[in-house]
Amino acid sequence: MSEVSTTSDPASVYAASAPDRPLPAALRGRVEAGVCIVGGGYMGLNTGIALAKRGRRVVVPEATRDGWDTSGRNGGRSSTATLPT
Repeated sequence: MSEVSTTSDPASVYAASAPDRPLPAALRGRVEAGVCIVGGGYMGLNTGIALAKRGRRVVVPEATRDGWDTSGRNGGRSSTATLPT
């Protein structure tokens, strides 16, 4: 897998306030785990943490950065605009 450039990260409060960290090293060779969760978004990371706390060996491969794609751009906004009056 090739390393994905993050120089085109969309402008966001999250990207602007996050510390600049290098990408983790690519996985090489054989990795053994009881659970493989593909994708390091909110759900993948939350599930991985919960399973690890219960003693499972978990690996969470991510193509870019954890929380980078949709999870990183989701503002989680809510509005009362759609409530009936």
